[in-house]
Amino acid sequence: MKEYYTHGSEAYAPIPVKVPRHLPEDPKKTQVPVPEERKSLSVISVAGSVLILALFIGLLVSMVGLFEARSQRAELERQVQQLKTQQERLAARYESSIDIDSVAERAEEMGMHIPWAEQIRYLNVDLPLAVEQTAETVENGLIEDFYTMAGNMEAYFPGS
Repeated sequence: MKEYYTHGSEAYAPIPVKVPRHLPEDPKKTQVPVPEERKSLSVISVAGSVLILALFIGLLVSMVGLFEARSQRAELERQVQQLKTQQERLAARYESSIDIDSVAERAEEMGMHIPWAEQIRYLNVDLPLAVEQTAETVENGLIEDFYTMAGNMEAYFPGS
């Protein structure tokens, strides 16, 4: 056996333990079968899974619809651009197809001619300044117009 020197602190000194020559055997334990837990699905988890699956399918369907709508929009925008280009070409072609010489020739055949200097008269038209009307003048004018309209209706429907 080995001795330990504690130098005044024997409370912490290890105590030598004698090992018995023969250890008692463990008592035999009887094994009781433990019933296995049943793993069942709850209604809430099944319903949640079905709901998530339905939402995922709905998302996929809406994404496909959105993709189709965008592709149709792009196709329609391309067609609009082609039609605008075609319209510009046709307008330019129409404007270039007007031949002033042939129009003048046809006018001469019909007896038309450019007016002579004696036939041209210039008129000076002085426009009056803006006229302000009072509300009373406008109302009187409306009443007179109403009486005139009623008189015209009497002439149109005699004996009513």
